[in-house]
Amino acid sequence: MISEEWKQQALDVEFHWVTETGEPAQLSAGATIKPTHSFATCPPLDCAMMGAHDSNHVMSKTEIDFIRKTYDDCVAFFFICGGFLAALKSGLLEGKTATAPRPMVPMLQNMSQEVNWVTKRWARDGKIWTSGALLNGTDMTRAFAEETWGGPGTFAEFNMRLGGYPNRDIDYADVPWDI
Repeated sequence: MISEEWKQQALDVEFHWVTETGEPAQLSAGATIKPTHSFATCPPLDCAMMGAHDSNHVMSKTEIDFIRKTYDDCVAFFFICGGFLAALKSGLLEGKTATAPRPMVPMLQNMSQEVNWVTKRWARDGKIWTSGALLNGTDMTRAFAEETWGGPGTFAEFNMRLGGYPNRDIDYADVPWDI
């Protein structure tokens, strides 16, 4: 059913859910995540992903240190939607190009001039990837998959087509309104 060539392209993926102490995390809507590791026990990550959190959250030195260490160790760090705040507060965006939710970009361009803020679905600068909104995280993930494993005839490309994974314009050209 699956060719040997595609079997060889299959990924061996291991997920790590990490909290500072390794204790379960209470998320919005009553969801609870049981972590696999604490900051202290987490192995080096190949790829890391952070989503949005409470914008009033004051990050601890321990959190900032973990984000910086993870950045140093990984090959790609994805900050989805409001997750850019963690990268910004950790100093990872200084001198970089990044995006954020579209309504916030003009304000960020004034407040954080050390970052080249762009209005795009996603942006990449080195190993930092940022997305403009939650659903733009899927566009960013597609771009990463195509760059890392994809291309015509690959297993990654087949799966994106099989699932109807959209390939939307990075500059929102398909969106008929401005925010």
